Amino acid sequence: QQGLLKFQGNTPQNELIKEIKASRAVVIPSLYENFPNTCIMSMWLAKPVIVSKQGGQAEMVMENGKNGYIFDHTITGDLEEKIIQVLNDSEDVLKILGENAHKRIYSLCIFLANRRKYY
Repeated sequence: QQGLLKFQGNTPQNELIKEIKASRAVVIPSLYENFPNTCIMSMWLAKPVIVSKQGGQAEMVMENGKNGYIFDHTITGDLEEKIIQVLNDSEDVLKILGENAHKRIYSLCIFLANRRKYY
């Protein structure tokens, strides 16, 4: 109601990158995606993410509170709690979360980033 949360449809990649960089954090509430590109891109761009435990993105974040935040759809209010946490985090904390997120996704995707060397 206050315009603080946007649900966005398909967006060209260059515009999406600008949106992610301008965001405080990225919420990925998927119940079923195994390795969502939005999570990869957000973490690669060193943005904190809030992801659901029920999708594969939780494995991407791996450590709640270190590489991002993981919420559980089965716990009433858990998503809201994580959003409030991000809103209350200092810029320094968000920067550390983002840097940790980048390191984590880099370690998961380094083969993908370097695969052209092998062809």
